Amino acid sequence: MQLLDTAIELRFVIKPQPVLSLSSRRYQKLTRLTEEILKLIEISQITKTEISIKH
Repeated sequence: MQLLDTAIELRFVIKPQPVLSLSSRRYQKLTRLTEEILKLIEISQITKTEISIKH
């Protein structure tokens, strides 16, 4: 759950600022990482839901 909070915070911190002091390549890398984290979290939550349904 803490990972999810972190990912959401990252997304809100990174996205609303079009101009960052970071280089654009670094900005894109951060954004991509955030998206990957969110995808992984979604997958793990779906898996958890499926597991609870089965039991």
